[in-house]
Amino acid sequence: MKNDIAKRCTFSYGDSSTNPTVLCTSDTFVNILAEMFRDIRQDKKLLNQVVSSEQESLAILMDSCKQLKNKGRNLDYCIETHVHGDISLADDIDCFYLDESYQDTPPAEKAVLMCQKYRIELLWIPKRQLLIEDIGDLFRGPKIPILAKEIDNRIGNNQGIINALILGIASCDSIINPRDWVGIGSAHEIFQYIKQLWHTLVYFG
Repeated sequence: MKNDIAKRCTFSYGDSSTNPTVLCTSDTFVNILAEMFRDIRQDKKLLNQVVSSEQESLAILMDSCKQLKNKGRNLDYCIETHVHGDISLADDIDCFYLDESYQDTPPAEKAVLMCQKYRIELLWIPKRQLLIEDIGDLFRGPKIPILAKEIDNRIGNNQGIINALILGIASCDSIINPRDWVGIGSAHEIFQYIKQLWHTLVYFG
């Protein structure tokens, strides 16, 4: 999104589902910085990155060119942003990111048309992909490797891999044909399991 949209956002330090104690606007963002440095002092962690000192954290935050290590794999630590009001593709969006597994697919064709129409830059994220045999049950639970194997059987033609495209197709199919997935769990459980498999793919893929 374009920078101006920050003026109509609220920010929380942590996922809103955990009822975080700090909620602010761009004008009072210093409150989140204060919480971040409290965690840095206590746990030596800047969001998902282990740091050695407050000075190192400050250097990372001050250097706009330096990225947090593995920033895109940060799942459980975040500054959550809520945009208030309508979002316009023409006025508010700079870039649209799409996983490379979607290249040469109908969704990618629609993304290209959308970006051309609204003058949005289309950028490709390197493909996140995992071997089914490498998906364990400790990270997000014992149902996740079972679901991955089921998706590979149904959607992936038993190729032994899972990626964003395959998972996206499976997610849509679980909504359109819920009876086909009852062996894995209820509709709500399937939704949660697919989200947790996505977490696994993002973190390890």
